[in-house]
Amino acid sequence: MKKITSLMLALVMSLVLCVPAFAAENEFPTDTVYDDYLTETVTRGIKVPSADKVWDFSEGRYDGVLDRIRTGIYTNYCFYPNSSGKLTFGWTVRGESHLVETTSWKVLVGIYDMSEEAIIETKGGDFHPGEGVFYTESVTFSGLDTNTKYCFFISVYNEARQIWGNCWVSQ
Repeated sequence: MKKITSLMLALVMSLVLCVPAFAAENEFPTDTVYDDYLTETVTRGIKVPSADKVWDFSEGRYDGVLDRIRTGIYTNYCFYPNSSGKLTFGWTVRGESHLVETTSWKVLVGIYDMSEEAIIETKGGDFHPGEGVFYTESVTFSGLDTNTKYCFFISVYNEARQIWGNCWVSQ
């Protein structure tokens, strides 16, 4: 009897350890879950980056590779706007090639204010995924406090599945 009880407890414990963990909900649509990656020199971030990770624009713009983006990721660096209070986030992406070209997707970019600890504005652009077609656009956020650090959150929605491509941040 002790062996059966021990075996049952071990089985229950191993099942408990296999329960997946999920990130807290955000204001962006997350009806389908995929792995989201921002790779290469600047890696992905499923959380807001540390405030001490600030990109130095004297070394050039921030570049990242977007790989299977859907539910959204953060840049893993913070950025100060230029002296005019502007930051630009750009992307060149393609969608899944098997979807019809009449499907309209939206790339959504949120700018996160590190001092307010919140996304303060979102912008985006529609595109139609065609076979191997890349779509390029950028959005500029203005009126930003030049003494405040910001990071970006990128996701897709509106019938979208996943996108691939690259992104950049510039002043």
